[in-house]
Amino acid sequence: MKLNLRTKILEFEVLNGMANVQDVISWADQEILKNEYPPVSLCDLSISKDEVDILRILESLDNKDLENNAFEYIGKILSKKI
Repeated sequence: MKLNLRTKILEFEVLNGMANVQDVISWADQEILKNEYPPVSLCDLSISKDEVDILRILESLDNKDLENNAFEYIGKILSKKI
């Protein structure tokens, strides 16, 4: 899954209580380790202190196409759980 799409999915999950601060920080830490030159936004997420920081960073990566794809992805996941 592309990094930008995953960030939009994380934003949705945080907003809806499906992921918490530690989930996002752990994910960012793992992504940083995978990249020789990680994006600054990942580093910012890794040192975030609270949900407000995380949402501010994730929202700053705004891309409507990614947002639509993220909502579609989450919708598919939720429909499988019902």
